[in-house]
Amino acid sequence: MEKAFSLPEEETKDTGGRLPEGRNAPDAEDDPGAAAKEPSREEKFTALITGEYKDLFEKCVEDAVNAKSAEASRTDIAEKAARRYEKWLAEAREARECHSAFDLSRELKNEQFCELLKCGVPVKSAYELIHRDELMKSYAKELEESITKRILAGTLRPKESAIAAGSGAVIKSGAAGMSRSARQEIIRRVQRGEKISF
Repeated sequence: MEKAFSLPEEETKDTGGRLPEGRNAPDAEDDPGAAAKEPSREEKFTALITGEYKDLFEKCVEDAVNAKSAEASRTDIAEKAARRYEKWLAEAREARECHSAFDLSRELKNEQFCELLKCGVPVKSAYELIHRDELMKSYAKELEESITKRILAGTLRPKESAIAAGSGAVIKSGAAGMSRSARQEIIRRVQRGEKISF
């Protein structure tokens, strides 16, 4: 006959359902009758992400971080684009003051103009680079008209007395209108043999 398992006397005392000090709960393996302790959800999750599904979890976290980073990057890009557009509008107003033919919406359809703006060239400078030939022709025409107007204005002015055929100053001839020093100079010249006529 089998011998029954018995606990030492002190362990058989009634402890109100608690284990006596120094004793651990029996493991399920030690006591097949004891209820198996169920791991918590957190313990299960940790076991999954550090074990069999670790690679999938890391990829999922990486994708989430990349998505958040991309969203932040898109927001940053949108803010920069808005600031750049506002700057272009301000520069376009300045360009319009200098060049009456300037039209930003028309110029933005020009690929070269847009490339210059993307490279940081100011709107007015980009316009002047793209349209330099047209602007030079326009400036030459304006200069020609200005010179023509000045020439015409010069021919219509009354002649000044120094340019006119008749002199404006009256010069008296003869010794009576001369100063004493002028008369003495004439006397010296005559003594040297020079002929003087009035």
